[in-house]
Amino acid sequence: MVGGVGAAVADGLAFGAGSAVAHRAVDAVLGPRAIHHETVTSSSPTVAPAPASAQNSSSLGGANACGGQFKALQDNAAGAMGQLPWVLERNVVTLSAWHITNELFGTIPPQISNLTKLKYLDLSTNKLFGNIPPEIGHLINLEALSLQENELNGSIPEETGQLHSLYILDLSENQLSGLYPSIGNLSDLKFLYLYSNNLSSSIPREIGKLVSLIVLQLDDNWFSGSIPPSIGSLSNLSILYLYRNNLSGSIPQEIGKLTSLTDLELSHNRFVGSIPNELGNLTSLFRLHLQFNQLKGSVPSSLGRLSKLQILSLSNTNIGLNEVLDGRIPPPSLEVENKLKSVIEVAFLCLDVNPQCRPTMQIVSQLLCN
Repeated sequence: MVGGVGAAVADGLAFGAGSAVAHRAVDAVLGPRAIHHETVTSSSPTVAPAPASAQNSSSLGGANACGGQFKALQDNAAGAMGQLPWVLERNVVTLSAWHITNELFGTIPPQISNLTKLKYLDLSTNKLFGNIPPEIGHLINLEALSLQENELNGSIPEETGQLHSLYILDLSENQLSGLYPSIGNLSDLKFLYLYSNNLSSSIPREIGKLVSLIVLQLDDNWFSGSIPPSIGSLSNLSILYLYRNNLSGSIPQEIGKLTSLTDLELSHNRFVGSIPNELGNLTSLFRLHLQFNQLKGSVPSSLGRLSKLQILSLSNTNIGLNEVLDGRIPPPSLEVENKLKSVIEVAFLCLDVNPQCRPTMQIVSQLLCN
């Protein structure tokens, strides 16, 4: 199973997919986005039967790839509309995968804890609101959880840290406002998507315990304070997105230990100081975005070792280019230096690994004339 997810993520990385990697990874496990349940039996004669249209059972989209282990029942839209449907009211003991999209509204009830055998839960792209119930911590067999693109608020429950089998956690595009240090208990987690929420305070140092992480997206939030040095422990990390936050302080030199990084985006924060020389150790890096910060000093010559780098963005910073220019000629004026940085950024755009992402000559002309 993990191999299938890894293949999907590798495919996503090849296209520089960013957040789309989350959807590829989840879909690799759960199959195409559709409404799926498992047939549930109950010993109680008073429980209403399943909707008539649900009598035609089918396998979950990704079940064949997982050895046909899942039993599923497809609900019609009318049966699934509204609050979480009738299955939560039954004595559910065998449900292993559940995937409902575009049909639910209301809150996630505490009865979600009844689904103790659940391995894959995808309730993304619905209209769920309110808090994520702490009872979700009872789903100790859960391996993949996606609540992406809802209207959930409040803190991410501390009990989430009890889900030790998780390797995908996608809570992105909600209104969540708090992250507990217990997140560090998820030592098997490979993909963590918390982007586009209202998460504030500092990034917990316990994030460094997630040593299996491949993708970490905390972008488009309100995180403040500095990047914890413990982030240097994430040796398997390939994508690190921290852009559009209120992070400050210097860029920690420990990021230079993340030698598997291909995409590092720290733009639109309040970082100060100079670019650490240790970034030159990131020899797998394709993209480096540092624009819109308060960095100063010179571009370290160590970045010259980044032979795979395709995009380098330093716009709207105070970074100088003296160390990478020929020292035998006088340093350029600030105006010339800014123009030179713009030319360099356009040059990197033209070298993008994906030809379809390269700007046309008309766009290049416009960029250079601005």
